[in-house]
Amino acid sequence: MINKVELVAKLKRHLSLLISFISDECYCRIVYFIKNRKPLNLSNPRSFSESLYVFKLSKEMDDYRKYVDKYSVREYVKDVVGEKYLNGLLSFYTDENDFKLDELPNKFVLKLNNASGYNLVVTDKSKHSEKKIKKLIRQWLNVDFYLITRERQYKNIERKVIAEEFLDSGGGSQLVDYKVYCFNGKPHMIQVISERSGFNQEHTYYDCDWKKLSVYRKEYSEGKAEEKPDNLSELLDCARKLAGDFSFCRVDFYIVKNRIFFGEITFIPANANLTFLPESEDLKLAGMMRKA
Repeated sequence: MINKVELVAKLKRHLSLLISFISDECYCRIVYFIKNRKPLNLSNPRSFSESLYVFKLSKEMDDYRKYVDKYSVREYVKDVVGEKYLNGLLSFYTDENDFKLDELPNKFVLKLNNASGYNLVVTDKSKHSEKKIKKLIRQWLNVDFYLITRERQYKNIERKVIAEEFLDSGGGSQLVDYKVYCFNGKPHMIQVISERSGFNQEHTYYDCDWKKLSVYRKEYSEGKAEEKPDNLSELLDCARKLAGDFSFCRVDFYIVKNRIFFGEITFIPANANLTFLPESEDLKLAGMMRKA
């Protein structure tokens, strides 16, 4: 597992160095064209993806750094909804030599604070080498996620690797993600990710009354119907409060043994490269984005 995580970190770092001279807008136009085989329309965005690209390139992003920093956002969550929704913070590292494997419990999770997708889940630390984890931390601390994605909200964040408690849902079952899409501070749609295996995931979408929506993304399988959480109203209330005055954001949670845990706040899902199907649903979300 750690070798795959290390390889991805290396590739992303090399990519960021190769494209560092390209402007943000130029980068976005190139990536969009490669993925969609058509030009990116920033002046009159039609799709949800194009609307996200406009949002991504806006100056508004410069004000969102503390909300995407997985370390500093904890203070925001504590102030707005309360500390009880935070997973336990075990430690953080700004230098790989500060990491001591024997100081951590048998199960824990490592995350890079200023990026998305840089995670290491440790379920048995006896199977991991402190030397290899230190090497991984060193690589992560050299990652400039802004250069890789051109998401300006990640620019100039002081890099830290944080160690959090392992959320155990019991019975060896995987955690279920509840991702709440919010427009102008109001929850609109809940994306549920159930099964994960590498890059394969199962997605299901619900409205705020837990009615299953006929929405999907072509790159992911549809997940099985999930039971309505007993604390759905509490989860939506947390999302509403954390979404605050943001024109758009996605607020992510886990529910473990009927307790809600905050995951993260995302402003540009999938780095703006996502298309919802059917097209009518994508256009509806794009319309909401334009009005936000």
